[in-house]
Amino acid sequence: MKSDYSHETTELLLYLWNDHGCYEAYVLPVCRNLARLHDQGKYTHEIALRRVLWAVNQIAKQYNLEHGSMTTKWSSLFSRADRDRATEVVVERFIIELRLGNRFWD
Repeated sequence: MKSDYSHETTELLLYLWNDHGCYEAYVLPVCRNLARLHDQGKYTHEIALRRVLWAVNQIAKQYNLEHGSMTTKWSSLFSRADRDRATEVVVERFIIELRLGNRFWD
């Protein structure tokens, strides 16, 4: 991972890629949906960002349930900027894999 990520962004990305339950529950369905939109010619970057942000938010909530405290809100654990950066990284990876023909979501 790049060193220009904040610690929180790095932690969120590591959790996103390495937690099997979150990955299968949130990342894969969004990638499948985006691939279908791409195949139909309806894919836009804005749609991808919005849908992946939803998945990242769900994963941040799950992270907070497992590793946060009862008094810490998930939205304060990972700032909007951290979640936006994680979203951009996931979308960038999706686009790269799609262009290479590597459909890891299938």
